[in-house]
Amino acid sequence: MSSDLEKAVDLSPSSITQSGSIVETEVSTAVGIIPARCLRAKKKLFGWIDTVLRPKSEESSSGFHIDGCMGTIKVPRLQDFPRGFPKLACFLDSDDAFMTYRRFGLVFSRLLLNKQDEIHELEGTLLAMDNTDAGDGNGEYLMSRSKDVSREGDSIPRSWPETRPQLLEKLEKKVLEYAKLLLKTRKLKNLETPSAKDYRSVLHFIENDGGQLFEEESGWIYNKEDLVTLRPGREYAWLDGFLESILRGPEPSPKVTKVLC
Repeated sequence: MSSDLEKAVDLSPSSITQSGSIVETEVSTAVGIIPARCLRAKKKLFGWIDTVLRPKSEESSSGFHIDGCMGTIKVPRLQDFPRGFPKLACFLDSDDAFMTYRRFGLVFSRLLLNKQDEIHELEGTLLAMDNTDAGDGNGEYLMSRSKDVSREGDSIPRSWPETRPQLLEKLEKKVLEYAKLLLKTRKLKNLETPSAKDYRSVLHFIENDGGQLFEEESGWIYNKEDLVTLRPGREYAWLDGFLESILRGPEPSPKVTKVLC
């Protein structure tokens, strides 16, 4: 297995230069300064672990194959993108731990309240129509949908802004919009918040070298309570932190350097 591991994390200078997703000299993370080549090694190690632990059926159906590839595998590199949103986007996509974005919980809450009130008003109008028909002795329109749809002329109270079928059609549209927004809000709410370590890594990158963005456009990163991570699962979170801990610092141990860096 050791030979397979060394092969999986083979990071010769040529391979780093040609295909490394992060090729800058070093990257600032929550645990300290880590050489970029070591960060790349950590990512490759996780890929190797996932390949080893993945069920055979899933591995065979994935279609992932490198040996004998006719073309060149292209991976975005930080140095290929100008400072600002382009480089920040590359950084956030370079590691699952960095995929941090705002949830906009307050905005979703306001939109839900607004749609809820619109539906409440339509609901009140519908109940008033029903009570009017019941009080005027027009119960047949409450007992037959077809009669209600074909209703016209003086049989429709003048105080009604529209017919009941028209109101129901409008109400259906509003309710479906509300339900869609409600479910999406729940999905966003269920997303995990970034760990303190991952948050500091993204924060350090944004603030690095005087800032990647203008101050007014980088303020989103300080809304810490509203941030979510798209990082899929936490199976190897302990290993992630362990590797960054042993890789940080100017001189990792010779064995670590040989295998991972």
